[in-house]
Amino acid sequence: MTRFLSALVAAAALLAGGLPALAGPLHEAVETGDIEQVKQAIAEGADVNQADYASRLPLYLAASKGHAAIAVLLIKKGADVSMEYPLLRWRPLHGAAYAGHLDVVEILIEHGADVNAAAGVTGKTPLHIAAERGRLPIVELLIAKGADVNRAARVTGKTPLHTAAEGGRLPIVELLIVKGADVNARDNFNTLPIHYAAASGHFDVVDLLIAHGAPAPAEPMVTQGVFSVPVSRAEVAQDWNTRRYDCSARTFGSGWTSSNHSHRSDEVITRFEGGVALVVGKQRFEAEPGDELFLPSNTLHRLENSHDGRLVMLYGLKHAVGAPPNRCD
Repeated sequence: MTRFLSALVAAAALLAGGLPALAGPLHEAVETGDIEQVKQAIAEGADVNQADYASRLPLYLAASKGHAAIAVLLIKKGADVSMEYPLLRWRPLHGAAYAGHLDVVEILIEHGADVNAAAGVTGKTPLHIAAERGRLPIVELLIAKGADVNRAARVTGKTPLHTAAEGGRLPIVELLIVKGADVNARDNFNTLPIHYAAASGHFDVVDLLIAHGAPAPAEPMVTQGVFSVPVSRAEVAQDWNTRRYDCSARTFGSGWTSSNHSHRSDEVITRFEGGVALVVGKQRFEAEPGDELFLPSNTLHRLENSHDGRLVMLYGLKHAVGAPPNRCD
């Protein structure tokens, strides 16, 4: 099915004059790693900078497959180390970093590849990608060759430290900090690396970031007797709206458990009917009638119906000043 759809896309683009011809001997030889066939295709006039029907460039294909000798040959024959793979807008260095081919990364840098090149769509650099994928040797090499450890990706504003922290890549987090990464850099969502580490449950990374100056995340807590019993939706809505929380209601059956998740803003929870428990790592918080659960932003957690019957839960997320209130409907 995928090949069929690709063929349809290619055919339509060809009719419009937008895509090059279908894969020829050069692309096929590069993909399989057959260097003799690559030499033959070039000798017969194949263009080393020509994309195939799937927009794959020969050098990008060699880099992402880890065919180092073919990459050297293509570069010697004029392949452009800076040309972007049209679909992803990645350069060969991005592809090699993603796949973990250290030898190809070295070759590309030796031949002029820009270690700080931003991918056209996301703005990620090869260092973002290597940090995200846990490619420590490649991270070390890229930094040694001048990669900017504090470069923010265009779309998300994340630095390599954000991506490494989110993925729990402790050795890479350590290296980035040693090399000058800002532990308090905020992305486009006003989120710190420590928030991503905490939300993903990587508490070894959290401890390391705190040791290097990151603020400790706030702790979940239960405040007893915030609301009168029986709980009034109107009372909850008025209180939360005053504190800039919206208010929504959800109903769940016996035995319900949510998946692990997190929110970008603080959250408050109370029970209207039944019982609710908040689980954060190995901690468990139970709310009695009238109690309020507080959950800091970016905290990985799950919720459970701790009652045999149904659960009616009221919850609110912190909203911006001036946002319209919600009445717990």
